[in-house]
Amino acid sequence: MKTFKRALSVLLVTVMLLTAAPLSGFVGLEWPDIDFPSFAFPEINLPDFDFNFSADAAGIVKSGSCGENLIWILDSDGVLTIAGTGEMKNYSSPSSAPWYSNRSAIKVLSLSSSITNIGDYAFYGCNNLKTILVNDVEVIQPDEESSTLPEFPEEPDLPDEPEITTMPYEPDPPTDPPVIEEFNEESQTTAPAASYFAVAVTDPEATTAMPTTEAPTTEAPTTEVPATEAPTTEVPATEAPTTSQDPSFDLIDSDNRLPDSVTSIGKHAFSDCTSLASVTIPDSVTSIGEYAFCDCDSLTDITVDADNTAYCSEDGVLFNKSKTELIQYPVGNARTSYTIPDSVTSIGVAAFADCTSLTSVTIPDSVTSIGDWAFRE
Repeated sequence: MKTFKRALSVLLVTVMLLTAAPLSGFVGLEWPDIDFPSFAFPEINLPDFDFNFSADAAGIVKSGSCGENLIWILDSDGVLTIAGTGEMKNYSSPSSAPWYSNRSAIKVLSLSSSITNIGDYAFYGCNNLKTILVNDVEVIQPDEESSTLPEFPEEPDLPDEPEITTMPYEPDPPTDPPVIEEFNEESQTTAPAASYFAVAVTDPEATTAMPTTEAPTTEAPTTEVPATEAPTTEVPATEAPTTSQDPSFDLIDSDNRLPDSVTSIGKHAFSDCTSLASVTIPDSVTSIGEYAFCDCDSLTDITVDADNTAYCSEDGVLFNKSKTELIQYPVGNARTSYTIPDSVTSIGVAAFADCTSLTSVTIPDSVTSIGDWAFRE
């Protein structure tokens, strides 16, 4: 019996050693340095609808929804695109806007041509915002049965590479001096010029590196490939996109006109946008919230479309249509003095706040009310 137990113990120890052997072989094992490929995928947090948008070379930094039918996309070039139709959300505070944490990166605001309002606190503190664009990016709602974005189309089959049959000159390794060394005016028509022009057409830069003695410009058969045949008439320089962003952007002049579809601008909508130099309010706007353009230190001019029935502007100053209320004086205007029109009966909240260039303001006796912080320094 003891012999049986002793044999069994030896067997168990042997099995344990054999089982542990493969694991012990990894102890202290050093892996060779292998450069595995790495892939960096952008952070994308899109709602459940598809949209037709091309960011070109710019990468998407953040994205999401900002209304029932509106999405927002911030790219690495600093372009914040609001795409879609309808109302933007109103935000209860500056920090509740979804792009607030990236506000200093925003340089261009591209607003949908079908947006109907700009929400409260929407772009508060976007201190590097200088340009406002209008875009026609369309948001397409998915089918009710589909909860995912449509699949990308399959990559089309590429045509077979064509055989090269247009290079008639393929000399054998020269045993005599090259023909080009015997070039003269009489042999000009027999020189293998076709090979040079094949290079000139496919790689213009290569011709600039060729010595003029090897490929003289007088050798070019101008009737076949004249220098004026460069495809400038087919793709004129004026057809190039005016911006580096998506070609659907409709670049507005320096007036930074808001979309004609906007009917209201929320309170504090553009407050503290310290780089915004001008803004044009379209005739569609019927409501502007308090402090909408407050603390815009570079704002020199506020323009209102002449057909607007609710508001007007004069000398860059924003008034209601009847010009009885002065709503906002452009903070960045360089004037040192200003006389309020006699028609004004009230001065709005923070209307002249932080207007550091002004040293005097003349208030007519028609004014009966002055809003809070109207002349705050």
